[in-house]
Amino acid sequence: MNKKFFLFILIILIFLPIEFLSYLIINRISNHPIIIKSKDLYQKRENNNYFKKFTKDYIDLIPYFNEPEEFENYVSKSNINNSFYVSINAFKKEQNENILIQGDSWAAFANTGKITNFLKNLSIKRNFGLYNAGKIGYSVSPMNVQLHLLRNKLNIYPSIIIAIMDQTDLGDELHRYQTFNKNTLQLENTYASYEFKKNFFNILDSKNFSILKLLRLSKEFFISRYKQFNNDFYKTCSYIISRIIYLIDDVPTVISPLVYGLEKDNKKIIKYRLNNYINNVFENNDLKKLVIVTHPHRNHLVNDKTKYKENISLIINNTIFNSPHKKKILHINFNDDFDYVYKNIEIEKIFWKNDRASHLTEQNYLDYYYPHIFSKCCN
Repeated sequence: MNKKFFLFILIILIFLPIEFLSYLIINRISNHPIIIKSKDLYQKRENNNYFKKFTKDYIDLIPYFNEPEEFENYVSKSNINNSFYVSINAFKKEQNENILIQGDSWAAFANTGKITNFLKNLSIKRNFGLYNAGKIGYSVSPMNVQLHLLRNKLNIYPSIIIAIMDQTDLGDELHRYQTFNKNTLQLENTYASYEFKKNFFNILDSKNFSILKLLRLSKEFFISRYKQFNNDFYKTCSYIISRIIYLIDDVPTVISPLVYGLEKDNKKIIKYRLNNYINNVFENNDLKKLVIVTHPHRNHLVNDKTKYKENISLIINNTIFNSPHKKKILHINFNDDFDYVYKNIEIEKIFWKNDRASHLTEQNYLDYYYPHIFSKCCN
């Protein structure tokens, strides 16, 4: 009897610290801003029967619509302008140029009131059409898909494309778009990603011991990444270890390539996908010019231990240099013109305060960023 009792006490003494530690980890995961945001978006999509209403032709764009309502508008209206692009000044054959802007949030900022008005007045003055297809979270792979659909489904053929490529595109490409198919232009992990989130949040919200939750989450995460890496055990383990390091260092996954730098193989992936996009851009022989725009983040400009080790502009320079289309590509690199563009403005007044993604303030997009781009590319 005493032995059983002591054994029971021993088990309790071992279990409680492990359960408590597991609870702390689960609690941290549950309250992480990225998890909260992802869960909120997942629940909105669930409430709107998101995956029951799409059309097959556009399944590859589903992960990149930011709100379910946006997708609802897209499938229910004959005019899909609000879902795919914003018309700042309509494309017309008689215009001097018809310009398409692509990119992520840096491009999407052009859809805000003051900046849109500036660009509209500029496009009217210089007699060019202007569409903005910028979407939050995009990088070169979804931009590639988007361009394919704009041309082939909506018959939009620009004479100039302005491709705004942010520093976070490196993290997006390596951690969000790994199953991009270069032949079909499809992002094939749509369902896999959805199913993983469904299982992940169900486990997280279940009423169970924290240690069991942690084990089940770990298993679910491993299986999903194992499939993502085509059943490559080594790549899967390496990826999971790196994600644990990011969590300990409090480094968002999308920022990690900037903080830690890129391995040779990952640089090859980025260059490969950039080349896919560039080659797709110039499939239309009437396209006059591709303008690629890059801008440093705040931590590229500091001289302390937080200085970033990677810069997308260097990879783009190398890719352009080796491209057969290089004579038709203009790289507007704000790294080169930074002091000239922003003159004597303090660095802390250029970027949003405490923004890990180093977005500019709205006034700086209006006064410096977009005026500089259009002064260089489209006079």
